[in-house]
Amino acid sequence: MRILVFALAFVTCALVASDAVVLAQSSVDPQALIGEWNGRWTQVAGGTGGRGGTQGPYTLVITKVEGDRVSGTLDTQGFSGNIMATLSGNQLSFGNDRVHTQLTVDGNQMRGTRSGGGVPTRDIQLTKK
Repeated sequence: MRILVFALAFVTCALVASDAVVLAQSSVDPQALIGEWNGRWTQVAGGTGGRGGTQGPYTLVITKVEGDRVSGTLDTQGFSGNIMATLSGNQLSFGNDRVHTQLTVDGNQMRGTRSGGGVPTRDIQLTKK
């Protein structure tokens, strides 16, 4: 009997934990991403500044969302041009084999990091205009 109670308690805890993970990565309305997102990047502590200093402006303009594919433009120190991103739940990611950006969407806010490219990791914080 104790084994049955223990097993039932374990299964219940596992189900509650899995619901928390699903909620933490809940999807966003893809069309709500369309528009201009402005903010700043800040060098993560411990870096040497690299090219471009320790902080700077960051503007992401999302122009189109089709399924999990997101198109837009990015304007920041060291890069200005078109991007193609992937949306998975509330995670927006883009980059290439040298540089990778991962942003978490939370309402009218995005937060995340950019890493690679020979510069220290940068934290990114954006707000939808």
